[in-house]
Amino acid sequence: MLADIDGNGKTDIVTGEMTAGGWSFPQNPRPRVLAYLGKADRSFERRELAFGLGVHEMGLVPPKNDGRISIFAADEIQPQKFPDMQTQVNLWTIERPGN
Repeated sequence: MLADIDGNGKTDIVTGEMTAGGWSFPQNPRPRVLAYLGKADRSFERRELAFGLGVHEMGLVPPKNDGRISIFAADEIQPQKFPDMQTQVNLWTIERPGN
């Protein structure tokens, strides 16, 4: 997902890890939501936004007037491989620096 997370006018990248991948990958014990913040020199700084809940089909809620950005994702399930997994929808709110 692309958005200006830190409000500096540069495009940032937000991505998340799944709790369990496809095929024969093992369950991920610490899935993360990561942001790659775009800098003026066209490089990126990696920041961990959240951990512990996997993501699948991540989306962005339209930004609020106060600068907060909310992202959401559904955790995937694969009951044929991991019968203990349950589907849940997670929401994270990110406040821009200075707000």
